Amino acid sequence: MDFRTQYFNNITITSETEYQALCAQAEIPARTVKEIAHSEYRLTYAEFLADEWAAMTREERCRQVIDAAYLKHLRILAKARKRAPKPVELVRCDCGHSVPRIRVMSASMGTSCPRCYDRMSD
Repeated sequence: MDFRTQYFNNITITSETEYQALCAQAEIPARTVKEIAHSEYRLTYAEFLADEWAAMTREERCRQVIDAAYLKHLRILAKARKRAPKPVELVRCDCGHSVPRIRVMSASMGTSCPRCYDRMSD
């Protein structure tokens, strides 16, 4: 079993403040988001056997576990940003109704909403 995973599964980081506090508690300097992103592959795919894990210093082990947990939090934030819906832009048609921009139709008497299209096309 990967020893890092054993420790990593016990840590959940939900904010930058929490990450900073964990680093301070472990007595290791906190890294920037850019530095963590630069180490993303190592933090995601590195696996350590018992003897490799034991050969690492305490600081290296703490860094590996805490940074990997923070990277997981950063990925969740990135997914949430991607999924955020764009705000609907309402526009006022010549028929007098306000509708989402994507629903505006062009009729012979000006722009209209789908409900008034037949009337505005005369």
